[in-house]
Amino acid sequence: MSNNLISGLIKLINANQLHQNLFNLSKDPLPYRKLNYTVPGAGKNTLYQADDFIQKKLESWGDIVEKEGVEVRAVNSEESPWFTAYNLYAKKLGVVHPEEIILFLSHKDSQSWVDSPGAYDNCAGTVSTMEIARVLKDYPSQRSVWFLFCNEEHAPWTSVTAAQNAKLCNDDLIAIFNLDAVGGKSQQILMPTEKRMLLCLPNRKGNALPI
Repeated sequence: MSNNLISGLIKLINANQLHQNLFNLSKDPLPYRKLNYTVPGAGKNTLYQADDFIQKKLESWGDIVEKEGVEVRAVNSEESPWFTAYNLYAKKLGVVHPEEIILFLSHKDSQSWVDSPGAYDNCAGTVSTMEIARVLKDYPSQRSVWFLFCNEEHAPWTSVTAAQNAKLCNDDLIAIFNLDAVGGKSQQILMPTEKRMLLCLPNRKGNALPI
């Protein structure tokens, strides 16, 4: 992928849309995104409403959304009832190596054990993954690009089910990018001398991977 192409894709990012999606999913109309809270007068809980919002956006960009149900309940609460939480997938087929998959994922739920809007953790990651899906909607990627919106503020994590099913299906996941709590680190923490973890994702031949 050339630098000019990358620059062109970056220019497609819409900051206003990021802000509006963040506001909608963590302030108004949805104060939270959890299975055990329903806005008075609403017909479904706030996590299901968030699912509807994300699915509608993805479908408006031409994606077909797949849903994968997982039984979960609120964290640290054995008395909490069980609910069905959903992993949402949008899958973009590659034009050269469609069998090889690059995965972007974010957990979309807010904390189930407290009343927190979760704007930073992890609505920021959720709307960022949505924006990547929008920016790449017309890009003819060499490899397939999948987008997964899962849940980890309920128990058990629904990403575990996603990983288990990917293994059962022999999905060839060559790179995985987890967007969680995006944009909340201070400049000092981001300095090279302060980095505490480095994750390298080389391909099988040790070469750079064009998307």
